[in-house]
Amino acid sequence: MDVGGVGTAERANASVLAPYVPRLVTDWATAHADDLRQPIPGTMVFADLSGFTAMSERLSRHGRVGAEEVTDAIGACFAELLAVAYDAGGGLLKFGGDALLLAYRGDHHTHRAVWAAAAMRERLREAGKLKTSAGNVTLRMSVGIHSGTFECFLVGSPSRELLVVGPAASEVVAMEHGASAGQIVVSPATAAALPERCVGDPLEGGFLLRRSPDPPPDAPRQVNDVVGDIDLREFIPLAVHEHVLAGGGSPEHRVVTVAFVHFGGLDAFLADQGPEKTAVALDALVTTVAQACAAHDVALLATDVDADGGKFLLTAGAPSVRGHEEERMLATARRIVEADLAIPVRVGVNRGPVFAGDVGPHYRRTYTVMGDTVNLAARLMAAAAPGHVVATASVVDRAVGFASTALPPMRVKGKRAPVEAYEVGAAHARRSSDQGDVVELPFVGRQTELAQLERFLEDARAGEGAFVRVAGPAGIGKSRLLSELRARSPEMRSIHATCEAYEVATPYATIGCLLREALQLPTDASTAEVSSTLRAAVERHAPDLEPYVPLLGSVLDLDIPDTPETAALAPQYRAARVADTTASLLAAILRGPMLAVIDDSEWIDEASREVVEKLGSLAAEARIVLVCVARDDAPTGDGALLVAPLAPAEAEAALLQATEGAPLRPHELAALTSRADGNPLFLTELWRATTDGEDPDALPDSVEALVTAQLDRLPPALRTVLGYAAILGRGFDRAELHELIGNDVRLDDDTWRALAEFVSFEEGTRARFRHGLMRDAAYGKLPFRRRRELHLRAARAVERRAQPRPDAEAELLSLHFFHAQEYRETWHYARFAGERAREKYANVDAAVLLQRAIAAARKLPDLDPREVAEVREALGDVHEQRSGEYERALADYRAARRLVRGDAVREAGLLKKEAWIPERIGRYADAIRAIRKGLKLVETLDGVPAGRARAQLYAAYAVIRQGQGRSREAIRLCRRAISEARAVDDKASEAHALYVLDWAHAELGQF
Repeated sequence: MDVGGVGTAERANASVLAPYVPRLVTDWATAHADDLRQPIPGTMVFADLSGFTAMSERLSRHGRVGAEEVTDAIGACFAELLAVAYDAGGGLLKFGGDALLLAYRGDHHTHRAVWAAAAMRERLREAGKLKTSAGNVTLRMSVGIHSGTFECFLVGSPSRELLVVGPAASEVVAMEHGASAGQIVVSPATAAALPERCVGDPLEGGFLLRRSPDPPPDAPRQVNDVVGDIDLREFIPLAVHEHVLAGGGSPEHRVVTVAFVHFGGLDAFLADQGPEKTAVALDALVTTVAQACAAHDVALLATDVDADGGKFLLTAGAPSVRGHEEERMLATARRIVEADLAIPVRVGVNRGPVFAGDVGPHYRRTYTVMGDTVNLAARLMAAAAPGHVVATASVVDRAVGFASTALPPMRVKGKRAPVEAYEVGAAHARRSSDQGDVVELPFVGRQTELAQLERFLEDARAGEGAFVRVAGPAGIGKSRLLSELRARSPEMRSIHATCEAYEVATPYATIGCLLREALQLPTDASTAEVSSTLRAAVERHAPDLEPYVPLLGSVLDLDIPDTPETAALAPQYRAARVADTTASLLAAILRGPMLAVIDDSEWIDEASREVVEKLGSLAAEARIVLVCVARDDAPTGDGALLVAPLAPAEAEAALLQATEGAPLRPHELAALTSRADGNPLFLTELWRATTDGEDPDALPDSVEALVTAQLDRLPPALRTVLGYAAILGRGFDRAELHELIGNDVRLDDDTWRALAEFVSFEEGTRARFRHGLMRDAAYGKLPFRRRRELHLRAARAVERRAQPRPDAEAELLSLHFFHAQEYRETWHYARFAGERAREKYANVDAAVLLQRAIAAARKLPDLDPREVAEVREALGDVHEQRSGEYERALADYRAARRLVRGDAVREAGLLKKEAWIPERIGRYADAIRAIRKGLKLVETLDGVPAGRARAQLYAAYAVIRQGQGRSREAIRLCRRAISEARAVDDKASEAHALYVLDWAHAELGQF
């Protein structure tokens, strides 16, 4: 290191860290490095944006999307405002969520500050008009301005914080508090320095700004282009500068415990004790807060200005997760309020979802957390008495070892309902939180489950297979159990398919994969190769199925012309026959002994589910052990296997075998076993942490939090890779991932080795998240804006790959485009895929896809309503055919009818379908009402379409009357239907009416 200065590494970091440090601080550190206090003459502008709280409350109902919208809005508005402020020579000192503290120093500081405030207000008139998912919002700004000498302190250890306190700071805050939205209030000292024409009426101890002064002279921008020979890490909180130097990463959603620590009474303290003793007291305060945070691994993110004092923002769970966030935050808060401080403090704590990340333009940035969770923590801080800690139930319920007293429900700004809060007392017993290649624990226990599975295999060898459902919560060891089973039976042939969440609406996605593997088809097989292989397999293994090969084409996306046998199938029976045929072929090809595993079956598409159920019924005779593995299910029946947590003795045995060379001490063994609660994934991570020198008590207390903590330990570039991969699903092709990433991140062998803890490799270029939770956590951390970008990028890649027939990937494309919010493409592909699913009689999958198309249509007001009506009608048909979802079908038909209002024939056709719904459940009066309404629309119309509509309505009317036992009226209606049908050559309606006519005559005994 250079003598008297900083070394090469620090200089290299300077350009990265500089935007996170106010120019005032770097000037101070360069000229007066050892001074704790400086009086700074100038003008300060305190601007608070109104509308964010109400918007945040409305958007909080939208969950993470709402949090991100709030953050985007704040970031965009502040970028606009800071551009104006910096052009006038101002500098941002403090960023307080939805408020800015700006400092103007040097010549003409009052003139420049006031002009900038007025220009910012003008800029906000356009930049503050926001369109959100919760409606349109208009942001306004209240501004306070004061000119004078501000008491500034650069205090604390290990990092130094800039605090602006004292009467001048309180005055600028008071001016802002006195201003209403859209107003600028200047203090008397500022007003005295302005032209008389600029100063308006008195208000709250200050004056309204009547008009802006003339544009000020040019002033240098207060950015840290050159920071001098100083180490900027000293002036950025530890957690923040570590986050920034690690590469920062994209903003992300997190569940975080947030605390605000308020300190007050500084105006009187300064007056009584003087600036030097105040500096010592503030230095002790900042150091105490920093040390308390370090002791419990809580992040000190920032300090902010407030009337007669200031506040600290603390977080547990951002920038990284350590576990026991609530306990660690309460331990930190209690340590602060129990410290022997000369300055009184009070604390508010809350827990919930936030949007965390770096915000601000490139020249001035900060790391912060935003959202309704943060706002409520600030409200609790304001409600707490000095020396007290107030926390929400969401914090207290998750923290162990703290005394707490329920407070009366409190009303706080921004919340409609009263907030349940507690005063938190001293800790009874605190947990220590000091911090100190893919490895798995030995396979132990599971003797019962393994013996049961081995019996199934033995039975298959002897001549009888089984259908087995294996279920259990995340991380319980289901996949490990099946791996051990295969390892113990190496001679047993096996086949494997995995269900993907993004294919849940793709008919036959899972079973198609299984059939392709059974046929030993390469992934890049041509359509002709698939067709010839299929026909050869049918001829060899199941020749009796040859007439039904077109049905197998539905499963493999082959367009095979109907045979007489398949053409004769009634539509309502076709899906069942596809399931029978596919299951029969698979049973014939896989005839065992054979082990067939379907993993993550909670994501199986409905069409595949029917085939699997049928294959399960054939498994015994075919000597196949068919295993479906699912998360969080409760299987029942003879083939049910619920994977339970490891017994304490089994968990201890696994740890003892793993640590044979360096055994754990008894209390460590007991602690790990107790914490893991029988979950092998959790136990493995706790053991690994112990071997790495970490304290297990400092680790997360759930599998989900643990996976998030695992991701947090990765460098940002590797987290980015996993986020991109998560867009593609739990399983993905590395070549596709390369295409998706482009030049954003380098992918090479070193990258994959570093990610081996999270990703395993399969045949060829296929890869897979080791656990679904890992994929879910990586995806969940992506900001919604980034998700949209990546889904769009993925969709374009799929389209290019699928040329010249991108519709072949319509299901996947509709999903990617929908999440990319590209609704026109979503409409096209979802509509196409939905119709294709209907053609395959995969009604559950069709419903998902058609609903996606409808959701896209709502965003496309220029669509032809008749086209949207067709999709609505198709969705109604699907609902009507699915397990009698009659009310949903009725709603769809009515929605379709509203879209074609004025087209009498279309309305009449839909009314006929509406009539069938109440007819199905015996509400004949409602059915007849719909029929009569339809007849009234077309009774006097000419033309073939109207004639067919009348024929269909009269035939339907006849069915309803016959169902009521009114056969004579049914006969009359049938004759009218037959007459209408013959007039327009409608053979189908004529045949329908003739059938009902025969039925009615038979009821009357006339035949």
